[in-house]
Amino acid sequence: MKLSNDSEISIYPNPTTGFITVEFDEPMGASEITVVNTLNKIVYTRSLTTTAQKKINIDLSGEAKGIYFIKLKTETKEERRKVILK
Repeated sequence: MKLSNDSEISIYPNPTTGFITVEFDEPMGASEITVVNTLNKIVYTRSLTTTAQKKINIDLSGEAKGIYFIKLKTETKEERRKVILK
């Protein structure tokens, strides 16, 4: 997934049994990560303010099996990626 012209984002494993890693090839700066279920209910949210952070671990193991969407938002762009929790 590309969030900007030069920034690549990896989300793995997918499908997952509960733990997801979101990894940036370069620090993202001010941004926000939100995970929602198919009913658009927020199950996880986190604001990133540090420019040095390149990896985030998300624990969805307490959520029901199904499809979730990870939304990554910066000041200029928003991306969305589907994740399957099995």
